[in-house]
Amino acid sequence: MLAPSNFAGNLLAVHESQQPQPFQDVRSPLIQSPLQCPSLPRTHDYEEFSVPENLGWLRDTVIELFVDQEGFRAAHLAFRFVGFRKQVRGWDSLDGGWALFRPLNRESFRFHYAPLDSLPVLRRLTINGDETHDYISRQASLSLKTNGVYVVQGSESPHLPASCLSGSPKTNVCPAKLSWKFEYLVDNRTERTGRILDGEKTLTPLMFTCSPWLLHRSQGRKMKLMHVVKKSVIIKLVAEKLEPPALPSRLRSLPAKPVASHHLWTFHRRVQSHIDEPKMGNLKKTGSFRQADERSETKKRPDENQGFAVGRRRRASSAGEDRRPKSESCSTALRLPENTALGRHILSRAQLADLMNTEKKEADGGSRCSVGKLPSLSPAPRR
Repeated sequence: MLAPSNFAGNLLAVHESQQPQPFQDVRSPLIQSPLQCPSLPRTHDYEEFSVPENLGWLRDTVIELFVDQEGFRAAHLAFRFVGFRKQVRGWDSLDGGWALFRPLNRESFRFHYAPLDSLPVLRRLTINGDETHDYISRQASLSLKTNGVYVVQGSESPHLPASCLSGSPKTNVCPAKLSWKFEYLVDNRTERTGRILDGEKTLTPLMFTCSPWLLHRSQGRKMKLMHVVKKSVIIKLVAEKLEPPALPSRLRSLPAKPVASHHLWTFHRRVQSHIDEPKMGNLKKTGSFRQADERSETKKRPDENQGFAVGRRRRASSAGEDRRPKSESCSTALRLPENTALGRHILSRAQLADLMNTEKKEADGGSRCSVGKLPSLSPAPRR
């Protein structure tokens, strides 16, 4: 017969070999239990110490959770004992540790979800296939609203005989309550093509943790009519969603990476027409990359036609601009002397008259666009 320490080690090795890395192929963002977050160092969350002498009956224990949804889609979730845990989040430390159970096989169960439909319910907890005894006094509703890891927990009042507590000095004290906790993962149900089925969810068991004495034979209640009616009347336990663990303080203190304010795509000519000129003042003038202040310099150049010519922005082409030489033989814009204001302010009537007289004299003296003298039209003679 194997020693207790060797038995626990062999059982852990068999459990790890039968199962892949925990729930790698589940598509939920919370692919693992928070106790095995990939961002943290990978360690076992249970200890490989030997089973106490007075808990020897726990070695070959296999528990089953009975879950159904309105009497349909019944599922039997089977777990086997794999070790102990010294600490459980939200629970006080227990002498000897908390019993930890893992699923026998990695399996997901299908359930229907709708806002107005009933949720799956955890009905019973049995041990080693004995369906005549139940080890929990309250039912639990298993939420399926959003994808992620959920936990439902409860407690039972102990009524253990004094004889079962004799043995190791660490375990001879009866706890005030016998706690238990069930963790599971919720994800969308998908077809083979990857399409998500509306109103369908999958439930994947993760672990079951409890006080070792919860599974003692004296804690089992016979499945009688009064027991079933009492459980159906009492308010059900409700599962709660677990939030992912917070980032380490070292990662939270890292400054955010600054986002570059200028990218290559901002050098395109079409984009430059919508960019403010002061923001593009430090860009390099190379090839097709144009600097915004180059256009501002062009605007500042003295132009004779700037006062009255209407400026219109031409649409640039990514393949280049078709620049056509302007014809100097004919000009439709008014030509002003160099010492004349560029029309930035409102002109008075006297200044406007001077400008018109100056333009008229230049036109009479000779213009580049000469127009032949047109014969005047006389009215038709009356008959």
